Amino acid sequence: MRRTPALLAVAVVAAASAALAPPATPAFAADCVPAAEVAYPAVPWAQERLAPQRAWPFSRGDGVTVAVIDTGVSATAPALAGRVLAGRDVRDSGRADSDCAGHGTFVASLVAAGALAGTGFSGIAPGAVIVPIRVADSFDDLHPDVLARGIDAASDADASIIVVVPAAPFGSAALASAVERAEREDRLVIAAGSTSRTGGTAHPAAYRSVLSVAAIQRSGKPLTASSNGGAAPPDLAAPGADLVGAAPSGSGNLVGSAPCLATGLVAGAAALVRGYLPELTAAQVRERLIATADPAPPSARSTLGSGVVNPFAAVTAVDPVAPDASEQAVVAPDPALPQPLRSGHRDSLTLAGMLVAAAALVAIVGGLAGTAAMAARRRRTEGERH
Repeated sequence: MRRTPALLAVAVVAAASAALAPPATPAFAADCVPAAEVAYPAVPWAQERLAPQRAWPFSRGDGVTVAVIDTGVSATAPALAGRVLAGRDVRDSGRADSDCAGHGTFVASLVAAGALAGTGFSGIAPGAVIVPIRVADSFDDLHPDVLARGIDAASDADASIIVVVPAAPFGSAALASAVERAEREDRLVIAAGSTSRTGGTAHPAAYRSVLSVAAIQRSGKPLTASSNGGAAPPDLAAPGADLVGAAPSGSGNLVGSAPCLATGLVAGAAALVRGYLPELTAAQVRERLIATADPAPPSARSTLGSGVVNPFAAVTAVDPVAPDASEQAVVAPDPALPQPLRSGHRDSLTLAGMLVAAAALVAIVGGLAGTAAMAARRRRTEGERH
């Protein structure tokens, strides 16, 4: 297994600027990520694109436990204070609520970070609880049996949502069994749909019941692994480039880009749904997230699945139906720009209708006034004749 950077393309954010700093990756996992003291002041583009705050009046993910299978999650990260359980390190049965590499903490913050002063960043479901499952000390593709132990540990911890951040380039009987157990126990497994290994296919994303996640850039184009490794067919997509998140220590932020990071945003959306609609099964939550995604053009379905996850629609839609691949998709605006609220479209139409109605009313009143004036003149003329 080759050694990889502790946090893929992660850098401390430049101070006093909303622009992203060039990546300055910590050397290796043996060198722990330093405390982040500089906060990203603006609302990150991914947060503007997904607008999770629209769903918060209905759900903030309270009562939902999300397992993050990665390098551990720091319980001392200020943005995650009070949201991280002890978890488990599957290699020695120890705790997993610390994180030298910073990768697991970053993903967990995308799921459940609370807002801190000085930054516009927060997680998708700030009411959710994180149970960390450590499968490695550095981020890399792993053997499927290791991921299987991670999924089983997450099931043992009674997590209703399981995020598998690393991928295996092939499957195994143990991994398939762990996924089947999670499905049987009504746990939604979410996994990255790509692997950095050429010639392989990302697992567990390739399994039928797993929600396979692709990543997009600001432009809306797919973000792929640097080596263009084997990808499992995606179910939907979420931002994966230039993401703002939390470090294991310090109240500042890190910035990261990697396809696997998109899983944290989708897991946050799933936590919102499970918090608001607890009667839904894991399979129903999976289908709901797919059906309510902002549709991808038919030509992009092979790389983006049904489209980009929409937390508000996933929570509030009534009996959503998955889009048919033959349908003409509605192309979303450039995701680098703030997305207009859907209710805003209705408001605009309502305002236009009100203006038309007002103009019609003025015309009607004017017409009635004119008619009344003509009748009065006729009465005066007839009076003069008599």
